Amino acid sequence: MSIATTAHYAMIWLLEFDGRLHSSTLPDHIDSVLDIGCGTGQWALAMADSRPNTRIVAIDLALPNIIPPPNLELVSSNADQPWLFDDLFDFIHARTISSGIHDWPGLLARCKDHLKPGGRLEILDVNLPFGAAAANVDNSLSPFIQWGNAAEESWAQKGLDFRATESTYKGFANWGLSMFRKRSHSGHWEWADTKKGRKIGALTLQSFLVLMDLAGTFLFFNNPNFSEDHPQGLMSSTREDLVESCWDTLFYYLHATPLIKQFPFLLNWAQRMPHGIVSYFSPALARILQLHQDMHERAAKYLESQHRPKEDTSGNPRPELFHIIYTSSLPLAERSLQRMAQEGFTAILAGSETTARILTSATYYVLANPHVLIRLKIELDNAIQDRSKIPSFQILRKLPWLTAVIKEALRISALLTSRLPLLAPNILQFAEWTIPEKTPTSMTIRDVLLNLSAFTDPETFDPGRWLMGEERHQLDLERYFVPFSRENRICPGIE
Repeated sequence: MSIATTAHYAMIWLLEFDGRLHSSTLPDHIDSVLDIGCGTGQWALAMADSRPNTRIVAIDLALPNIIPPPNLELVSSNADQPWLFDDLFDFIHARTISSGIHDWPGLLARCKDHLKPGGRLEILDVNLPFGAAAANVDNSLSPFIQWGNAAEESWAQKGLDFRATESTYKGFANWGLSMFRKRSHSGHWEWADTKKGRKIGALTLQSFLVLMDLAGTFLFFNNPNFSEDHPQGLMSSTREDLVESCWDTLFYYLHATPLIKQFPFLLNWAQRMPHGIVSYFSPALARILQLHQDMHERAAKYLESQHRPKEDTSGNPRPELFHIIYTSSLPLAERSLQRMAQEGFTAILAGSETTARILTSATYYVLANPHVLIRLKIELDNAIQDRSKIPSFQILRKLPWLTAVIKEALRISALLTSRLPLLAPNILQFAEWTIPEKTPTSMTIRDVLLNLSAFTDPETFDPGRWLMGEERHQLDLERYFVPFSRENRICPGIE
């Protein structure tokens, strides 16, 4: 397993246990800990650091290239074979070891023999099969789930068990041990209800993609049920199912928007069609409709929660979108279930591709202009005294050059090309044209941001244009800085 994959799994466990290194509750003082399959040694190092008076023994076939502290011992040993030491431990810990264990009963027996009376054994692992949580999703249609089923079959032919933690659980009771089990369901993307869940989902996706690239072909090697080309084709379809389908959906939505604007009934018509039919003819449209449905269910869940006893939210300084809409001064009709679901849908689409592209553009322009990069590094070095901590937004927003770089990236990228109409309450006079009140009026934002009459040399990336120092000049530029539109149509992403 690669260092990147191991790091992803380590972060997943830390998030799952709210920053703790293990799920088990341990006494303040224990004498010894055994780490089975230590990998890169990061867990053992962290455990040794957090418990300096505890002896930590870490075993693996290949030992990590680290300098252990005095209380950490690295032992080359195969956890799948009889161990060459007789030590007893207060706590035995193992994680993601399914790929290396053939004899689970033997491993568990060795753990039992090496536990002190009252000691604890904790095993963390991934349990297959993969599957969708939603009952209305056909698992057989997903390449991701097909890959999981095929991998499990090939794994079993090599004497390995993807479901070992589940199948061996019952055996513990026969030893007279007190058993505790916790299951955690992780999504492969960032659609979870909680911030922690979204982080776990993103890390799960990253770790799976790395694992699939490194171990995918090995899993299917010498499997008589698969042709030579089958593994590569299945991995390609799986990668598209997990990642590329997301962008395909976004692009499909962007291309369909002009048509839906003119014929809004088409979307309502598609929503009434059976999901299977829509998916057959247009998988991208089916994913858009599914996202609509997901947002509708989440909004309904939030509204239902408002009728239950209120929970303490003082520890959450950033309320969710539904809460902001529901507690706003908007008329009741504009705080309906349908409105909130639509806002959630828009927030996901508007906050994904746009943000990614702006960051991509900013990175390119900064690297392509060394003088911009050097000045940015100097400003950040002076502002960030402790590099182990991410500076707050309040600190970063006061950095003039960083702010100028961001504004220039927003200006020159000019991502928003769709016209956002406004209705003026009064008559507008533009040159010799008189525009009646409440006439839909709009223009393309990109034409403003790259207009030669507003910006000198508009095609050049020049953050310095925002730091000219002349108040009049600054006011003129700010007047034409409209990447988020203006007034009632201003994008919430500006905050």
